[in-house]
Amino acid sequence: MIAWLLKLATGNPLAVPWIAGGIFLAGLAAGAGGAWKATDKLIAAGKAREQRAAEAVKAARSEAAGLAASIATLRALPKPPGPPAELCDQARRLLDDEVGSRAR
Repeated sequence: MIAWLLKLATGNPLAVPWIAGGIFLAGLAAGAGGAWKATDKLIAAGKAREQRAAEAVKAARSEAAGLAASIATLRALPKPPGPPAELCDQARRLLDDEVGSRAR
Protein backbone atom coordinates (compact mmCIF):
# COMPACT_ATOMS: atom_id res chain seq x y z
CA MET A 1 0.00 0.00 0.00
CA ILE A 2 2.79 2.44 0.87
CA ALA A 3 4.62 1.57 -2.36
CA TRP A 4 1.46 2.29 -4.31
CA LEU A 5 1.02 5.68 -2.59
CA LEU A 6 4.69 6.53 -3.22
CA LYS A 7 4.37 5.59 -6.91
CA LEU A 8 1.17 7.68 -7.14
CA ALA A 9 2.80 10.68 -5.41
CA THR A 10 5.91 10.62 -7.63
CA GLY A 11 3.93 10.00 -10.80
CA ASN A 12 1.31 12.71 -10.22
CA PRO A 13 2.32 15.76 -8.12
CA LEU A 14 -1.33 16.84 -7.69
CA ALA A 15 -2.02 13.61 -5.82
CA VAL A 16 0.20 14.71 -2.92
CA PRO A 17 -2.29 17.27 -1.53
CA TRP A 18 -5.10 14.76 -1.93
CA ILE A 19 -3.12 12.09 -0.07
CA ALA A 20 -2.22 14.59 2.68
CA GLY A 21 -5.85 15.67 2.93
CA GLY A 22 -6.98 12.04 3.18
CA ILE A 23 -4.43 11.35 5.93
CA PHE A 24 -5.56 14.49 7.77
CA LEU A 25 -9.22 13.53 7.55
CA ALA A 26 -8.50 9.98 8.69
CA GLY A 27 -6.57 11.32 11.69
CA LEU A 28 -9.30 13.83 12.43
CA ALA A 29 -11.96 11.13 12.32
CA ALA A 30 -9.91 8.84 14.55
CA GLY A 31 -9.00 11.47 17.17
CA ALA A 32 -11.98 13.77 17.11
CA GLY A 33 -14.35 11.35 18.87
CA GLY A 34 -12.10 11.04 21.89
CA ALA A 35 -11.46 14.77 21.95
CA TRP A 36 -15.18 15.54 21.92
CA LYS A 37 -15.80 13.07 24.73
CA ALA A 38 -12.98 14.55 26.81
CA THR A 39 -14.25 18.06 26.13
CA ASP A 40 -17.78 17.07 27.13
CA LYS A 41 -16.47 15.62 30.39
CA LEU A 42 -14.50 18.79 31.11
CA ILE A 43 -17.53 20.97 30.41
CA ALA A 44 -19.74 18.79 32.63
CA ALA A 45 -17.17 18.94 35.44
CA GLY A 46 -16.99 22.74 35.12
CA LYS A 47 -20.77 23.07 35.25
CA ALA A 48 -20.95 20.81 38.31
CA ARG A 49 -18.23 22.86 40.03
CA GLU A 50 -20.08 26.06 39.19
CA GLN A 51 -23.33 24.65 40.58
CA ARG A 52 -21.64 23.59 43.83
CA ALA A 53 -20.11 27.06 44.17
CA ALA A 54 -23.50 28.70 43.58
CA GLU A 55 -25.08 26.49 46.25
CA ALA A 56 -22.28 27.35 48.68
CA VAL A 57 -22.76 31.07 48.01
CA LYS A 58 -26.52 30.74 48.52
CA ALA A 59 -25.99 28.91 51.82
CA ALA A 60 -23.47 31.53 52.98
CA ARG A 61 -25.88 34.35 52.11
CA SER A 62 -28.74 32.74 54.03
CA GLU A 63 -26.44 32.15 57.00
CA ALA A 64 -25.30 35.78 56.88
CA ALA A 65 -28.93 36.92 56.79
CA GLY A 66 -29.66 34.78 59.84
CA LEU A 67 -26.67 36.21 61.68
CA ALA A 68 -27.73 39.74 60.78
CA ALA A 69 -31.20 39.05 62.17
CA SER A 70 -29.67 37.65 65.37
CA ILE A 71 -27.44 40.69 65.77
CA ALA A 72 -30.41 43.00 65.23
CA THR A 73 -32.36 41.10 67.89
CA LEU A 74 -29.47 41.36 70.35
CA ARG A 75 -29.07 45.08 69.71
CA ALA A 76 -32.78 45.61 70.33
CA LEU A 77 -32.57 44.09 73.84
CA PRO A 78 -32.64 46.56 76.72
CA LYS A 79 -29.33 47.39 78.32
CA PRO A 80 -28.71 45.82 81.74
CA PRO A 81 -28.82 48.21 84.71
CA GLY A 82 -25.61 49.54 86.16
CA PRO A 83 -22.02 48.68 85.49
CA PRO A 84 -20.84 45.08 85.29
CA ALA A 85 -19.52 45.16 88.87
CA GLU A 86 -23.05 45.69 90.19
CA LEU A 87 -24.27 42.77 88.09
CA CYS A 88 -21.56 40.54 89.53
CA ASP A 89 -22.57 41.53 93.06
CA GLN A 90 -26.21 40.76 92.27
CA ALA A 91 -25.24 37.38 90.83
CA ARG A 92 -23.15 36.55 93.91
CA ARG A 93 -26.04 37.45 96.22
CA LEU A 94 -28.43 35.30 94.22
CA LEU A 95 -26.03 32.36 94.28
CA ASP A 96 -25.43 32.78 98.01
CA ASP A 97 -29.19 32.83 98.62
CA GLU A 98 -29.68 29.70 96.52
CA VAL A 99 -26.80 27.83 98.18
CA GLY A 100 -28.06 28.89 101.58
CA SER A 101 -31.59 27.71 100.83
CA ARG A 102 -30.30 24.32 99.72
CA ALA A 103 -28.24 23.92 102.88
CA ARG A 104 -31.28 24.46 105.13
